[in-house]
Amino acid sequence: MTTGYICIIEEKLDVTLRDFVLRCAHAFGPVAHQRDEGLDSPLRAPEMDPDVAKDLTRAEARLREAEGMTLAQAEVLAEAQFAAAKKWAQEIEWSRAATGSRYRAMLAKVEAWNPPTPDHQGLKDFMVEQIRGSMSDYVPPDPLRVSAEAWLAAAVESASEDVTRLRVRLAKEEKNVAFAKAWIEALVASVPE
Repeated sequence: MTTGYICIIEEKLDVTLRDFVLRCAHAFGPVAHQRDEGLDSPLRAPEMDPDVAKDLTRAEARLREAEGMTLAQAEVLAEAQFAAAKKWAQEIEWSRAATGSRYRAMLAKVEAWNPPTPDHQGLKDFMVEQIRGSMSDYVPPDPLRVSAEAWLAAAVESASEDVTRLRVRLAKEEKNVAFAKAWIEALVASVPE
């Protein structure tokens, strides 16, 4: 069976080894990012994701900010986070209560409904299952008020973990891009014009 890689041999009389090699190279990892560009597109290495470097810069700034924060500043931020968590928990509770009453009302209607035939019983069972499966008994936990010291330690730890994770990701991406460039250059140099 002729594939997209090999059809060039059937379609052109003067196919070179270089044409065929560069076409088939699209099936390999270093140029996998080009899979939607067509088999005749020139090989090129992937580009670095600019968001990784931006995210790392932001994480480093957050770490510097947390490391330079006073306990008084941390107290203000810890209290603001506690207030936001309390508000979120209350909104979840209100939503759950409102939705729960609607679910219970519909469940009562469905359970009271008599399907027109035994063949419709599966529909009723399905509706009951859908409602019961969607009824949530989730109660958000009571927000915890933390000390300024604990909040600050957590902020420094979180930012530090983000910096480490993003540095590893950036280094891996740099390594992958360098490998792809070297792979493509070596391939292109290995086949005659």
